Amino acid sequence: MKRLLILFVFIFTMMLTYNVVAQEMGSGDGGTLLTNGVLVTTFQGSGASFPTGVVFNGMYYFVFDANVDASLQVAQYDVNFNYLISYSSNSIACRGAFYNPVDGEVYFKNWGLDLFRLHTNPFDGVYDTVLTNIFQDADSKVCNSLDGTKMYDHLNGIIREYDFATGTILDTIILDLQHDLTWPRGYILAHTGTYFLTFADSVVYAYDINNGSYISSCTLSQHYWNEWSICYTNGMFMVAGPSAPWVVTWYVWTIDQGVPVELTSFTATANSKEVILNWSTATEINNQLFEVQRSFEGSDFATVGFVNGKGTTTERQYYIYRDKILADGKYHYRLKQIDYLGRYEYSDIIEIELRVFNFYLLEQNYPNPFNPVTTIGYGIKEKSNVKITVLNSIGEEVAMLVNEEKESGYHTIEFKASALPSGVYFYQLKAGDFVGTKKMILLK
Repeated sequence: MKRLLILFVFIFTMMLTYNVVAQEMGSGDGGTLLTNGVLVTTFQGSGASFPTGVVFNGMYYFVFDANVDASLQVAQYDVNFNYLISYSSNSIACRGAFYNPVDGEVYFKNWGLDLFRLHTNPFDGVYDTVLTNIFQDADSKVCNSLDGTKMYDHLNGIIREYDFATGTILDTIILDLQHDLTWPRGYILAHTGTYFLTFADSVVYAYDINNGSYISSCTLSQHYWNEWSICYTNGMFMVAGPSAPWVVTWYVWTIDQGVPVELTSFTATANSKEVILNWSTATEINNQLFEVQRSFEGSDFATVGFVNGKGTTTERQYYIYRDKILADGKYHYRLKQIDYLGRYEYSDIIEIELRVFNFYLLEQNYPNPFNPVTTIGYGIKEKSNVKITVLNSIGEEVAMLVNEEKESGYHTIEFKASALPSGVYFYQLKAGDFVGTKKMILLK
């Protein structure tokens, strides 16, 4: 209690000293992970005077504060940061909090070594003891892994990894600290799936989760009360500052961490009365979902389905979506990738023509003449072994374009003739009892 009262005196002094000015974050010197900062919004604290954390559980924000008598206060806000209700407890104080996606619960560490679970459904201000005497220091802050199976705390450059269910220490990671160990000492904010984020003296630092090596940094220019008054949740930084004596304003920041999703392929194939979309990504950051959008015969794009993203990952991911029961015609598709902050980007548009066939068809290639690429369209009446070959003017086979089983429907194949000389060529389709041949001209 004595230590808390001393801190409150220090906070009050800072309140009289600083004017709160919301400024953009500047890029650090260590790399490009943390670059540009954007002030999203601000919201008023619930009346308590000592901010200690904010947690988002997918529906509500829960803001942890301490009152002047060191008692805990937790307030509930909606997704637009509108205040709803708050509760106080005289027997505990919060030192850090996080949301666990496995069980959908909010947890917090006291100003000690223990872990507690907050009742949020319904929110009634009650909490339960989960684990006792597990953390490395009363002052350390906590976060958890993206999959909810581990949790972490940090003190003086040492991060401990714990099993979430038992509190057993699993690993110790030594950070390549970029600041000295005077107060504040670099408290942990988040485990992003790829990086640890810590905070010291108004700077956010990113470290590799595997070896603790330094990646990059970003300055939060907003005046803050102390290292406890900044947190990271729902992909955003929450920074608390005094806007009047004993009145707290929270400043909500996002940081540009590069392209959220690196899309490496996006294709469409026709299969009878459906279109099959396939796409893949090389990396994903904070990726919530893909919204599949379709345009038919030049109409406006409309949403036809959703596919969940993989959050944050550096491993290649593969996705598939089947658009069923479609009429014949020309379709365009695009993906709307949406992150957990509601930000989005559109993919390139792809086109496919859907036809239902009760006959075989071999279309004239387009363009014709061509140099050196052309497209051949063909229709299959029923599931068949299909072979498409290219012949020169004397009937010699010079290329095999298709040699596999194909579903009923309309298909296309691209022919690249870069290695062939100019001249007249023939392409031939064999499927079932059908044989068709057409002429094309390569003109270089």
